[in-house]
Amino acid sequence: MYILLSRWFPNERLGTTGSGGPPASNGAAAPLAPAALSPYSWPALRSALLRVAGQVSYASLLEDPELWADGGLMQGVLQLLRALGAHRHAQELTPLLGAYVGLLSDRIAAEPGELGCLEGLWDAMGLSCIVSLPAQAGKQRRPTGQGPLLTEASTCLALVTSLASQLSAATARQRLWQQVHRHLLPLLERCLGELARAVGKGQGPAAGKVAAAAKQQPQAQPEQERKGPGPEEVAAIVLVCQVLDFYVQQRPGNADLAAALKGSGVLASLAVLFGAAGNLPGAEPLRSAALCCGASSRELASWMLAVPGVHEALEGPAFKDGGAYEAHGAVWELLQNGGTSPLMLRILDDGAAPEKAPRVHALLQLLSTAAACRGGAGATKGLWSPAVDRALRDLYAALRERVTVPLRQGQLPAVPREANGAAGAVESEPDDVGSDGDEDDDEEKLRLLDPLALQHRRAKQLHPACWRMLKQLLSAGEQTGGKTD
Repeated sequence: MYILLSRWFPNERLGTTGSGGPPASNGAAAPLAPAALSPYSWPALRSALLRVAGQVSYASLLEDPELWADGGLMQGVLQLLRALGAHRHAQELTPLLGAYVGLLSDRIAAEPGELGCLEGLWDAMGLSCIVSLPAQAGKQRRPTGQGPLLTEASTCLALVTSLASQLSAATARQRLWQQVHRHLLPLLERCLGELARAVGKGQGPAAGKVAAAAKQQPQAQPEQERKGPGPEEVAAIVLVCQVLDFYVQQRPGNADLAAALKGSGVLASLAVLFGAAGNLPGAEPLRSAALCCGASSRELASWMLAVPGVHEALEGPAFKDGGAYEAHGAVWELLQNGGTSPLMLRILDDGAAPEKAPRVHALLQLLSTAAACRGGAGATKGLWSPAVDRALRDLYAALRERVTVPLRQGQLPAVPREANGAAGAVESEPDDVGSDGDEDDDEEKLRLLDPLALQHRRAKQLHPACWRMLKQLLSAGEQTGGKTD
């Protein structure tokens, strides 16, 4: 591989050690001189490089800590990424970019102490250059069919989402948040702005920044408005909003989120995207990011709700009673009406009934997320009204006996995959793929034979998670009037 890379980048010092040339003064092998390299065919070399990149695996090849001990391997990968970005055939070598950034991601996930290398990674990826690149130049760099985001941008964002899903320690997640805050906010602003121009209408004074930028490309706007976001745009929206969702939910208590999001233009673009794509089935990260921003402060909630597109989307049937996203609609009602929500009260009414278990579970998950985004002690204070508080307590009392009696008798209720994200939920083992499939088959048969029995089965699975979320919500803020245990 060293010889291949030396031929590819004859003027680059890759810092690789090995038997490629005469020893240097520090004992490492020096790069081969350009004169010593024989001519090569670019298609053949490209195939060889891609083949080598396809075999890069942290788990099977590079997990040995001794390989990373002196930092040489890390620096070699960073230099390789830097050279990739400068190569004239860079667009043909995007799989190499993904392979080696993925290698660093796996290394950081295994050893969170390596998070400091992200500083070098952003530099190697040319992050500052990507952010400052003119919009038209960015279009020219994207090959046909690549999607709406530059490869470097989507690779950096995918790295963050991967680490956010793998890092569990609070200190490691905070260090990752700091990296996003310091280095990726401008990238989020650029990507969200590009996507908003592609799929949104940019209406209203709150979306002024997006509308002004969209005037630079008037010829593409009408067609996109007619068609709406396509699969590539939705995939890009999901990726960007996953990073934004992490940024909002993970922020420390002293972070001025309103200033960061409003001042950067992130919120303006997010509002346009929510108005254009907030009701699409695959856009849950967009809905989650928008809700988290709104729940994090009254200022941001009022700002977003003032955007006509956001208000129009929330008035759609998908966010109303019985709609696919009624839970989102209910929490947005809380934010809009000072803590009151008729929709939430209707969902919570007789919420212990088996047929309501999925709806109640979805609502409590989002309500827990909204409370967490408030942050700090007494985070739920003012989030919901006394009427909603009474409804939550009534449901807690109704579920208490159903959950605690079986637990006292030593019966552990099964937890479905949908409840894994809830507070206190148990994650399924990765090797349970076959059993999950069997469970799905059993539920499908049960649905056909006895729908009522399926409702009771799902309720038995979901009610423990609902009870735990209620207990946490009711004990989190200063509104708690008594014991909840």
